[in-house]
Amino acid sequence: DKQIEFDDVGCRLLPSPTAIEDLAPLGDGHCAFGGGGDLKSSFYHGSAGTAPGVVWLINATEGTLREVPIQWGAAAIPKLVLHGLHYSQKTRRLFAVNHGDPDTGETVEIFQYADHTLVHVASVASPLFQHQALNDVVEGPGTDELYVTEWLPFGCPRCGMFGSLAPRERVED
Repeated sequence: DKQIEFDDVGCRLLPSPTAIEDLAPLGDGHCAFGGGGDLKSSFYHGSAGTAPGVVWLINATEGTLREVPIQWGAAAIPKLVLHGLHYSQKTRRLFAVNHGDPDTGETVEIFQYADHTLVHVASVASPLFQHQALNDVVEGPGTDELYVTEWLPFGCPRCGMFGSLAPRERVED
């Protein structure tokens, strides 16, 4: 049996203005992307009233945290309520599960990382993505291919787990 000793003397809390749910290492031995947002509120009450999140670049060696600017181009800017993240060192793309769309509840946002900026490449939505059920994402082996996992066997209603729907909305949702 291999024994591992843990010494947390060098650990310290790095506060962030928004919750960070997931980390994706940049591959330089120092930095990771961090993403999150108001996930608890989104899951409980739906994403319509949640506060947007951001993508952070965390330098563990320096103990710094900075918001990564995003260039959206002509695309409509979605609210970011990020869950799972994956950064590909091969393509320099950041893939992010996003629970921020109040109508669909799910997208995978894809960004190209260049010059300390994220450039939005695509938003991927699918009728197979159950409302607020996606958990994580990874880049697939082929061009423009990705894989997702779900954390719930069934999606949530648009109003969240504890929100209330009118009887007609319950049937339609």
